Amino acid sequence: MSDITIVVPPAIVQALRLPPETIQAELQQELALALYQRGILSSGIACDLAGITRWEWEALLGERKIPRHYADDELERDIVHMPQAVSNSSPLIHLSAIGRLCLLKHFSSIIIPPAVWHEGVVEGGYTPGSNRDPTGPRFRMDLCHGAGKH
Repeated sequence: MSDITIVVPPAIVQALRLPPETIQAELQQELALALYQRGILSSGIACDLAGITRWEWEALLGERKIPRHYADDELERDIVHMPQAVSNSSPLIHLSAIGRLCLLKHFSSIIIPPAVWHEGVVEGGYTPGSNRDPTGPRFRMDLCHGAGKH
C-alpha cells in the first residue's frame, strides 16, 4: 500500500494556532492520538505514525489522559518476555488495591528495593499471613493466595 496524503486547505492551515514549522508533526500526532483512542491503531503503530519515541508517546498519552488499550492477556504475553522486574511502590500499591498482585507471578523474580519494602510493608503495616490489618496495609501479599512471587 502506498502513502496517503491528506489535503488540509490553506485557510485551515492559517487558522491553526501553531508555529508553521510544527504543523505537519502536530497534525500527525493528533491523527495518531485520535486513531489510537478510537481503537483503530495499536499503540505501537500510532507511535510510529506520530513520529515520536515510545517514551514520548507514553508521556503524550498521559498528558492527554488517554487510557491505554492494554488487556490482561496482552500484559501476560508481554510479561513472558521479561523474566525479572524492578518495582517502586506505586505499581505494587495499585496492583494490590485492585486485587491484581497475582499478575506478578509471571516474573521469575521481582526486585523490590529496601526503601520500597519499608514503605509498603513496614510503614504500610503488612503482617505476613494476615488477612486483616486495621492500619490498611499498602501491600496485600496474600491476595493471590500463594499464586504469586513475593
